[in-house]
Amino acid sequence: MKLTQRFRNDTRILRNIPSLSDKFEPIDSIGVKKELNAIIDSTFTESKIEIIDYPTLNIEEIFKSYFDKKFPFGNGGKKSEFPDAFALKTIELWAEEKGIKVLAFSKDNDMLNYKSKHLEIIEDFEAYLSEKIKEVEGVKHKKRLDQIENIIKNKSEGIQEEIKNWVEDQLDDDSKYNEYSNYFEIHALTIIEVNTDIEDYKITNVSEDYISVELRVWINYKVEIIINDEEYMYKDDDTREWVFLETKPVLVDEIRYIDVELIFDIESDDDTVYEPEIETINNGRKLNV
Repeated sequence: MKLTQRFRNDTRILRNIPSLSDKFEPIDSIGVKKELNAIIDSTFTESKIEIIDYPTLNIEEIFKSYFDKKFPFGNGGKKSEFPDAFALKTIELWAEEKGIKVLAFSKDNDMLNYKSKHLEIIEDFEAYLSEKIKEVEGVKHKKRLDQIENIIKNKSEGIQEEIKNWVEDQLDDDSKYNEYSNYFEIHALTIIEVNTDIEDYKITNVSEDYISVELRVWINYKVEIIINDEEYMYKDDDTREWVFLETKPVLVDEIRYIDVELIFDIESDDDTVYEPEIETINNGRKLNV
């Protein structure tokens, strides 16, 4: 509710606009909380989420891990890891009681190195999800997924050309080279070369109408800029400004990795997969030159 109050305060002047008057009606905070809780409860029920109660734990073992700087406290023995330690121990005991193995996703090095019969720690959630989608949908969509793989690995010229055009458009901006020019004037900019390569891909969604794919794309670009040469300059006594007598070329040769989202439209009654359309490049962000 603090955010709501902040919104009302920051937009106070807009209340004078008649067409926006209903946007600033007082909010029933109790009703909103009930509605939000109902949405969360419904989501948990539909998703078959199970809430595990904290059991009686042997805290001696956890404190011993803290002082011994073992998982999940790491070499730093951070006190902030105590909640994680209790939560993970709870999950581990629950899994042992149920006789199952729990998958946990984390990029934390201490967690990735943790060994347990009842916990499997996986670093890359997206890669796991992609493989799981292929496994689950493999029977129904096998021909489609095979076609998509063939397009990405063997017929991606059109996709890469569109990515290349986007990169060139991003590169054609003098303001992105200030660090290379030491913030001096750029007299000319030439895009010499842009190369792309699809290093990997993941299936991110499968529906009756389309299949979405995320590409991991390697980019190498070479750009030449012509800038003032600081070795040939003097300070004008009258204007007190620096005057440059010569210019010099500077080659910008960089490698970047970006994500590209593709949409493959499909027919529900056959195995047809249409040529993909690029949904987003670099998650909608500009290229960091």
